[in-house]
Amino acid sequence: GCYEDFVFQSCFLKRHSSPELREAYSRDEWTPWTSGVVERKGTSSSVGVNPATGSGTSPPAVQQGGGAASVYSNVPYVPPTADIRMQDGKPIGYPNPLEPPRGVYLGVSPQEVNGTADLQRYLTAFGGFVPVNYNIFVHIPILDYQLRYLDQFLAQVAGLGGVATVTVEPFDGLDLVTPSTIAPIVERCAFFERMRASCIIRFAHEMNGGWYPWSRQPTKYVEKFRLVSDAVRRGTKRGAVMWSPNSAARDYPFAAPSDLAGNPEFARLDTNRDGIVNNRDDPFGPYWPGDSYVDWVGLSVYHFGVEYPFGEDNEAAPRDSFLLRVAPRTLGEAAADIPFDFYETYAVGKSKPLGIGETGALFMPSKQRSGTPSELEVKRSWWQQFVNGGPGGTPLSTLLPQLKLITWFDIVKFESEVNSVVDWRISGSPQISVPFQKEMLTSPASRGFMLDLNAYHGLFPSSCIDLDTPVGLVSSDAANAAVTPYHSMPLSGGGASALPSSV
Repeated sequence: GCYEDFVFQSCFLKRHSSPELREAYSRDEWTPWTSGVVERKGTSSSVGVNPATGSGTSPPAVQQGGGAASVYSNVPYVPPTADIRMQDGKPIGYPNPLEPPRGVYLGVSPQEVNGTADLQRYLTAFGGFVPVNYNIFVHIPILDYQLRYLDQFLAQVAGLGGVATVTVEPFDGLDLVTPSTIAPIVERCAFFERMRASCIIRFAHEMNGGWYPWSRQPTKYVEKFRLVSDAVRRGTKRGAVMWSPNSAARDYPFAAPSDLAGNPEFARLDTNRDGIVNNRDDPFGPYWPGDSYVDWVGLSVYHFGVEYPFGEDNEAAPRDSFLLRVAPRTLGEAAADIPFDFYETYAVGKSKPLGIGETGALFMPSKQRSGTPSELEVKRSWWQQFVNGGPGGTPLSTLLPQLKLITWFDIVKFESEVNSVVDWRISGSPQISVPFQKEMLTSPASRGFMLDLNAYHGLFPSSCIDLDTPVGLVSSDAANAAVTPYHSMPLSGGGASALPSSV
């Protein structure tokens, strides 16, 4: 980890820090914050320098006391002789940004409380199995308080060296998605990737449903998705874009066919041209923006219950219900009536990594009563499908090798569909989090399949990027801003944003 820390901190000190830190860098030596390696400018030595003695090698032990001047390491200084080779702004050798060559990232959507989310709690929530990915929801145009929340959120992800999924929601309509309204979000991703946070932009998710202002508008959706994708590519070095509809099996189009009769895009939605939109029509194809605009394909996949209408009782998930919604052809005759296989068409057919952008099993505390499944039984019935979910207990790692991310909706919220408060969390209590950790994350069946933050750092040991080439959307004000280095920011608790309002 020494080399990449050295590179991004050197760049920060030279170009993006406060005037005081830039002046400190101009002196003879400086101390990177993470590795403790000291560079003495003007020397050709390739070893560390002990600031106390001035000698060319550091003593055998790392010393932490006495302030920054006494922090040093026995790790030799590595000169920046080579950078990661880049092509079209992406690291060569990774077909899709941030895709692990093997395994599946664990992700969570944390609860927002008073404009902040505490990611530090996930350091211990699952027995030390720390998630890689953290999902945040923001509007576009982004609201002022959400700018502060996004700054604080990305600072925490940077502190962990993880990946943020920024779910961008056009609640004011697709017409307001413009280069100027996406710019503040992309600029923040560009800024914090200098400090080892990475961003996946998940734009206008679940567009094939009927519950959002951006739903069922395939022509305009495709236009705006391409706009956002172009902005991410111009404005970041390793940012990625996720296309993420809602899963659909036998329940598409999630409404009575008559509800779509007046839709001006009825002809595009009626993909088999039989004069009606029903579950024989393609729930995904009308919204596909094109292979070159998509890095990840994603799905929202929830267990709401066994049969619609949902919400009468808490119900355990039937076996294979996850595969039924994601990869029905793996089930053979049991799913022969489902004509559209998302995994086969988009993950395999388009050679894209699949991310489950949201998932969870519905549990309503107010409906808990004798004779119905407990909270653990409901949630366990869902997470076990990710480990031993295939026919005959085949692991998903074998059935779905393109599956690369599972993000759990770790939130309590009111759900209008069931007219009740739903506890989707897997970290809400030890009664749930401990079995989740043991069965989903560290069981023999999942070992090597589920990846935590340590595994992510091992797969991507160098997060260096060519920071001497400015990214397209970051303003000059951002590049010269006086900021608080991310390692000094609190991991929780909100507070003033470190970024200037101009970013």
